[in-house]
Amino acid sequence: MANKFSYRRRHAKKPSICISKPPPKPYQYPPYPYAGDAGELSAGAAWALRATLPPIPLPPFKPITVRNLIFHCYPNPKNDAWLRNLQQLRKRWKLFNGRRILAIATGPDLLPAHFILNELDADTEYLCVPNDPRLREAATFLPLMKLIRSLDSNEATFYAHSKGSSGHHGDNADKRLAIRFWRNRMYRELLNGWPNVRNRFRTAAAVGTFKIDYSDFPDHVMRSPTGLDWGQWHFAGTFFWFRHDLIFRDPHWSELADDPYAVEMWLGALIDSELAQSVYQPWCAFDHPPPDLYNPNTHINPIF
Repeated sequence: MANKFSYRRRHAKKPSICISKPPPKPYQYPPYPYAGDAGELSAGAAWALRATLPPIPLPPFKPITVRNLIFHCYPNPKNDAWLRNLQQLRKRWKLFNGRRILAIATGPDLLPAHFILNELDADTEYLCVPNDPRLREAATFLPLMKLIRSLDSNEATFYAHSKGSSGHHGDNADKRLAIRFWRNRMYRELLNGWPNVRNRFRTAAAVGTFKIDYSDFPDHVMRSPTGLDWGQWHFAGTFFWFRHDLIFRDPHWSELADDPYAVEMWLGALIDSELAQSVYQPWCAFDHPPPDLYNPNTHINPIF
């Protein structure tokens, strides 16, 4: 039976959308107090800025649709490994639909830049950086990173270098062969295996191969050949993908050790080991000691 409130209820105007509370505002990153375009923060400013960041969002993360390449090339005229690396990239060149940037080490004892660029597409971006024989790829890493820096949640970058071109193991045939197997495996798993990498990015901030996690290693164990202790893990070989939104959000992204192994150890100081996934791991990442990757017998089903 109708009552005196029925008509009012039936005919009262209702709002088209009912909002009980205002929607949350998207997080606004504080402006980075950079000095010009240098891209570096003071230690105090970096820690202060990191304290204002919200926690890393829970996975699944947004899918990656933009794929960049940054690459360090050491064009040693006495060792054509730089060319072998470029040939590996050229076979997968179309995978990179974003920017493709090479840093070319230059010096009187190295091949000129046009030798390298002749091996790649005409639209390849590049910068020439005086060779630093001590720091090697660490000397060009930040200049490359500053060119692709963004917080785009759909963007990722692949980093690699002309592995084996320095000639440090030039007199050791076994080590040269092991480096060849190692290098070819990384290109195969990280570039040919892009569908696997893409799936890993739903829960990972970085994806690589040959992961070594030394969080439980004894303190006296060296983390790198130079003794650099930076972070708790790394991808041996220094080939890796990383998500822009989860790396560049950290104001410490531009901190790099003054060491030739700085790039290899860089990610381990930015993200926890749980956010770094290895798509090729023939041993347990926690094994101590880790296998000797400079021994060709370590490489299972080698790629020639």
